[in-house]
Amino acid sequence: MIGRCEAHPWLPDLPLRGAPATPNLLRWTEVLLGALTGAGLSTAESLGCALLLDGYARRTASARGDVRESSAAPTRSATVTRFLQPLPHEHGCPILASTMSRDAYDDEVGEDDVDFGLNRILEGIEVLVAHRADDR
Repeated sequence: MIGRCEAHPWLPDLPLRGAPATPNLLRWTEVLLGALTGAGLSTAESLGCALLLDGYARRTASARGDVRESSAAPTRSATVTRFLQPLPHEHGCPILASTMSRDAYDDEVGEDDVDFGLNRILEGIEVLVAHRADDR
């Protein structure tokens, strides 16, 4: 889904109103719901998980597009760093200050970031499926 949104940059901006309206989205939703209901989730839980995954894909694709299309200098530029680095200290955010001082933050939304978030979501769904199995 992220790849499809990146190939069609207008897709994440489409409003979500009701049921899926395009053939590809219908098929994607059907496959996902089949897997989730087949794993023991209710229809409502499956739809909730599908919406969560769809939202993650849309937001990730949108963020990547925003960064790609931005004309702003990356946050690692010396000027931006000099401006931003004192702010976390001044506002009582020591963890963020430490992250910024180690250059652990940048503007890119890379594959590692996408995989990390997706894996956390899928692990949460896996826990839900396991709980439903225990309930049976």
